[in-house]
Amino acid sequence: MILSNNLQSVVVRRLALVAGLLFLLSACNSLGPTLVTSPGPAAGSAPTAAAAPVPIRLVAPIALYRDVVSGTVVSGRVEAEVQPSTPVRYSLGKPPSRGRVELPDPARDGWTYTPEPGYIGYDHFEITSQAGSENRTTRVVVMQGPPPAQRILVVDANTGSDVNLGTEAAPFATLKAAHDVSLPGDTVLVRNGRYEQTGIEGVVHISRSGLPGAFITYKPWPGHKPVLSAATAWNVLLVTASYIRIEGFEVVGAADRIPIAASEAVYERFAKGPEHYTWGFETSAVNGNGIGVRPANQNAPLPDRIVPRHVHIVGNLVHNVAGGGIYTDMADHIVIESNRVHDTAWRSIFANSGISLFHSFDTDNETKQYKNIIRNNVAWRNRSEIKWYQPKKLSDGNGIIVDDLRNTQIKGMAYRGRTLVVGNVSYDNGGAGIQVFSSDNVDVLYNTVAHNSLAPTLNYGELYVHNASRVRVMNNIAVSSATSHINGTGKGNPRMVDVVYDYNVYFGPVAPVIVGANDRIADPRFIDFAARNLGLTSASPAIDSAGGPLRDIDLAKDVQGRPRPVGGKRDRGAYEYARE
Repeated sequence: MILSNNLQSVVVRRLALVAGLLFLLSACNSLGPTLVTSPGPAAGSAPTAAAAPVPIRLVAPIALYRDVVSGTVVSGRVEAEVQPSTPVRYSLGKPPSRGRVELPDPARDGWTYTPEPGYIGYDHFEITSQAGSENRTTRVVVMQGPPPAQRILVVDANTGSDVNLGTEAAPFATLKAAHDVSLPGDTVLVRNGRYEQTGIEGVVHISRSGLPGAFITYKPWPGHKPVLSAATAWNVLLVTASYIRIEGFEVVGAADRIPIAASEAVYERFAKGPEHYTWGFETSAVNGNGIGVRPANQNAPLPDRIVPRHVHIVGNLVHNVAGGGIYTDMADHIVIESNRVHDTAWRSIFANSGISLFHSFDTDNETKQYKNIIRNNVAWRNRSEIKWYQPKKLSDGNGIIVDDLRNTQIKGMAYRGRTLVVGNVSYDNGGAGIQVFSSDNVDVLYNTVAHNSLAPTLNYGELYVHNASRVRVMNNIAVSSATSHINGTGKGNPRMVDVVYDYNVYFGPVAPVIVGANDRIADPRFIDFAARNLGLTSASPAIDSAGGPLRDIDLAKDVQGRPRPVGGKRDRGAYEYARE
């Protein structure tokens, strides 16, 4: 879980076709061939009952997003599906406010949106699909963005000024100043210095979006190591925009300076009920996150929220924040890659984790390619020490969690997109090493997890999948602590369907709950487990032993940047063995 105002993803599940039996009865006719395929009822017998009609099942996306340069005419399709084959008609529901929509033929799937001249911003309209007595509404959101600029904007806390032009010779002083003039394709380069929070949402709230092929990138000046810091904000850095890349920063909070009594006081207040909730600095100080991605208008009705998408968080060091390290809440098309996240979630009352993907929301019809990727990160010493205020018990503090993509906690529709958790290292966390909870279509591959579930009363173990379907846990290495599970599916799991553990290496004093046909129970032969050097020695059974249908997943480098594979086949786990 992470702090949120209960953002909702809404996706309609594809329902199975219900087959009915149709009896064809006809009389012979001298003018044509007979159509009778079975004899009619015998004289005096009861008439044959009419077959029940086959129910129509209509599926259409809840939302579709299109992002284009201002002034672009946009065409698209709803791509509704119906079983059995039944004519579908389309009509315009709520019209756009800053343009016009045409549906050339109500019997064909196709619409065209023409924006208001010069308009920059979001507009939306609704298309209704109807088959028989069923109808579905699809909200189409169009973002008209300014033309790409492809500029370099420079920030320098030591020599800059926010009245400057943001050039190399005249840099800005704050990231906010650069953000406020940023355009698609721009790169914001940040020089050495410590950049402190400027408001309740941290150092900078990124709300200006890029465009496809023209991300707005925030990263350090070459060779520099700027630090982004916040002590009382909800996030050190918040993203509510799309087509954004955050790369290479040190992101730090003040969790090591927060007395546990301060968090306990906030917990006791929230545990009494909503009438006791407060949302000022006294609460944000003990719950602040590192890098967050969520809708800006999170207090709007769920269908009206604008979902961030295509956000890449790459190569950052995130540590000592009271809440979650890196999280998304109601977003789509997310890449979290090559980050180092440690010592987070200790003081929050919202059950945070090191890296969390939460309540993902489909903004298109893509179900075959991975839309969310968590790759080659290292997460350690992330842990909850304060009870989650809602169930009033300790929870989470995982290294990595894919959390409630079914959106049951917010009473939404399940996310249909695919998620990949690959090549990560997770150790010494209070909760699971990697957890998949109430989520579908997730592949957990080539990870190394060790010595997790260290928090009292928690025993998620190393690789924990609960209340999920279509999940593959393959080619990982998992080493348990003295009492924690290596893998597991939780208790009382009626919604676990098509969950596969295979081609993993397990080791530890507690036997795995599930053992696949090609799993190995053996010492993985780490270089130095005591020092948490989890690379492989030459004697490791993980070397050249990867297998299964997802063995050749796109993973060109291991967690240390080495090419994969080295040798004939890939090694299991996050590290490729370095041959001499």
